[in-house]
Formats: sequence, C-alpha cells, structure tokens
Amino acid sequence: MRNINNMTSTMVVFLLLTYSHAAANGIWPDTGQTNCYDATISMPCPNNGQPFYGQDAQHLGPQPSYTKLDENGAPLLDSVEIWSMVRDNVTELTWEAKTDDNTIHDKDARYSWCDSSAQNPGLCGGENNTEFFINSLNAAMFGGYNDWRLPTILELATLLHSGTENPAINTTFFPNTSAVSELLFIDYWSSTDEAGNDSYAWYVDFGDRGTVPLFITVSSSSKNSPLRSRAVRGGTDSIPNTYTDNQDGTVTDTGTGLMWQQDPSLTTDGISGLDSHNWESALGYVARLNLIGFAGHSDWRLPNRNELQSLVDYSRNIPVNTDFFPTPPPNYPWWSSTTTHGMTINAWTIDFTTGESHDCSKQTCGGNVRAVRTYTAFTLSVALAGNGSGKITSIPAGISCGTDCSEQYDSDTTVSLTATADTDSVFTGWTGACLGTGLCPLTMNKSRSVTANFINPYSANKSLPPMYLLLLNNTP
Repeated sequence: MRNINNMTSTMVVFLLLTYSHAAANGIWPDTGQTNCYDATISMPCPNNGQPFYGQDAQHLGPQPSYTKLDENGAPLLDSVEIWSMVRDNVTELTWEAKTDDNTIHDKDARYSWCDSSAQNPGLCGGENNTEFFINSLNAAMFGGYNDWRLPTILELATLLHSGTENPAINTTFFPNTSAVSELLFIDYWSSTDEAGNDSYAWYVDFGDRGTVPLFITVSSSSKNSPLRSRAVRGGTDSIPNTYTDNQDGTVTDTGTGLMWQQDPSLTTDGISGLDSHNWESALGYVARLNLIGFAGHSDWRLPNRNELQSLVDYSRNIPVNTDFFPTPPPNYPWWSSTTTHGMTINAWTIDFTTGESHDCSKQTCGGNVRAVRTYTAFTLSVALAGNGSGKITSIPAGISCGTDCSEQYDSDTTVSLTATADTDSVFTGWTGACLGTGLCPLTMNKSRSVTANFINPYSANKSLPPMYLLLLNNTP
C-alpha cells in the first residue's frame, strides 16, 4: 500500500491545484453600519425599552471580510498595493479588482447589457457590451480561471457598505470604484433581467449617497444603457431562499439562517405591521412583538438593509415568494433598520412591489414592518463522490454518512468531520466547504455543504482522471 499512498498524495496535489472550487453561501455580510441614530442625527446607542432601540448597529451579523488575491489567485497581505482579485470571505465569491489603467479592467469602462442566451439579449453589437467583457476575461484565463460571469443582483448588492458613501463600498479592497459628484452615478450591471420587462436589467448604484430624497440604489435600467461591470466567480446565487413554514406564524430561511414574521398584519396593542409606520414606530412595533414573546421568541428585530434585500425574488413580477409570504400591499415601502449614511434623516427601505431599494424620510414616510430574528441552527450537508467507498463521521455526533448525511447544529458550533475509507478504497480529499485530506473542521455560522471523495485504485473505472490512470499503470 505504500506505493498507492504515495501515488494518492501526488494525485491529491494535482486535483487541488486543478479543481479548486469556491461556492457562494446563503449568508450576506453585515451592512457595515456601526453608529446609532435617532430620527435626524447620530446618538449613543439606546438601551432596550428606549426609543430607537433595535436599529442596525445594535445587531452585528457576519462581519464583512475580504482577502486580496494576486494574478494567480494566491492570497496577499492587506498591506500590498497591487492585487488582481478580491475574495469575499463571507459569501466565498471572488471579485475582479478594477483598475485605472485603460485596460479591460478599467473603472471607467462602460458596457451595454448583453446575454445572447436570453430571450431579449440586449444590445450585443461590437465590443462595448457585458458579454464581450466577460468572454474576454475568460479567453485570457484572467486569474487562471475561465468561469467569470456577471453577478446576480443579490450577489452584487452584497458589496454595498452602509457605513460609508460615494462610493458605498470598502475602498481598502475595492479602491477604483469611483467617487462621484451628486450629478453622476456609479451604476454596475447585474446579470438579472427585470421580470415582466425583459428589455430592462437590474443594477446597483454604488454612489449610494442618500443626499437626495428617495435615492434609488438597487433598480433596473434599459439594457441599452452604458453602465459599468464587475466580474465575479464562485457560486450561482448568494441567497438560495430555502423556506420552511413553521406553522406558528413564522418562516425560516435555512439558506440565510433567518426566521421571519410571516404575516405582518398581526396586531399588538391595536397596531399591526401593515400600518403606516414612521421609522421610530417601526422599531417600536418590533419591540412590542418581543414583549408578547411572538412565536415563543423575544429577540425579534427590524431587519437591516441586507437582510431585507434577501427576501426579494427577482424572478417574479411581484418580487416576493407568495407561497410563504402574503402578497405585499401596494404603495408602501418596507422599513429596514439601516440609516442612510449620507442623509441621516432617512433610512433604507425595500419596495416589494418593484424590488427597488431606496431611502425615505424617517419622520414623514409611511412604511410596513416585517420582523426577523437569527435562526440558531444551521444545516451541514455531506455528500460522497468517486468510484470508491467510505464513511464520514462527526464530532459532535450527528453525521454518519452513508446513512445520515445531513444534520442541523446550533449556531457557532464547531463540527469536525472525519473520512474513513473502506478497505478497497482511498480517501482523496474534500471539496466544497473544506479542502485537503485531513480533518474537516467547520464553524456552523451558516449552512454548509462538503463532499468527500473516495476512489478504488484497483477499479478500471474510466471516469478516473487520466493522470491518475497513468500513474497507476506505472506503479511497481
């Protein structure tokens, strides 16, 4: 077996170098907002029971975290001054870094929207379109990869930073997202068509200034419009919307780890979430839900901007999943707990009849309220792959795969997976949430999936990689 083990080590290195994989997870980074506000200006964060308690800065979700990558995808120190890509350590997406050098990566390059596979492909002639941009990156194997694409609108919105503006993005890692005057915009295309109007597609405005009333930061535009583009690679959607109706007036999204109030028409003290609330009243409604222990919980909160955005289903004309949530009433935005950084008399809202995100006056706008809380358990899913066989076990107990390959664990539990190959097989490594051939330690702060790969070296299975067969045939 010694020769087989040596050969397996060689193959593991080869597979990891060739087939490294990044997958988007169903968790959005926190908004980045750390200050508290009243209806107009900054204030010390209030205590429970005080006005304006429960706003964005008082609940810290998964904190934004980025890693600079070189032209080969290798990680760099934060202090380096030249990098090619940025990995989001929360969503596990990898983003193109924009430049200011008149190359294809230049921050000022603008493109019409184009997808030749779409029913309405957009404006695809010449070189100044998004499909040409993406195809050029893939043809050049930018960063060593050929799976670059335009981000979905949900993925693109994860880069918004609500603790800054103009541009509303972490400029330490994304420095060439231009600052602009109030008369200009920093609009970036997503890959998402507008449902019901396929001549339009969705974009994010990273100007995000909130310096004018009803400033729209997530919206749609004609596909002919010349907007910027930033490429991404790694998953297909950051928010899978895997809903479960808990039959107690709540819905759990196991993809995001959030539990939602299902029907905001619930009345407490004669007030429902569908009344025309100002921002202070919206925070107060959620406080009353906690006083009555709605659905057995007292940790409900007004969702932050990112959490609220995760409910939008851009594949629908009315962009909310009405199988789990009632059809939203028209003409009212839905309040988030996030104050507009550039205009603190406003807070961010989502319009669930259109899918747009815009800011609105905390005092004069009337809005709806849907409460949220963090779901305290996440799902770990294990899959077996390859022509060999083996078993995966976990500490703490729960996973025993082949028979039990999915288990829920309390938030922040550290689960260690061990792979044990059967006598005729070899464990060749993890893919998904883990890499390598050793133990697979996972912190369950989000739903995760991992695949264990086993091979049978004595099988003539033609699905084995050609290099492995070559090494096998030349082993003494």
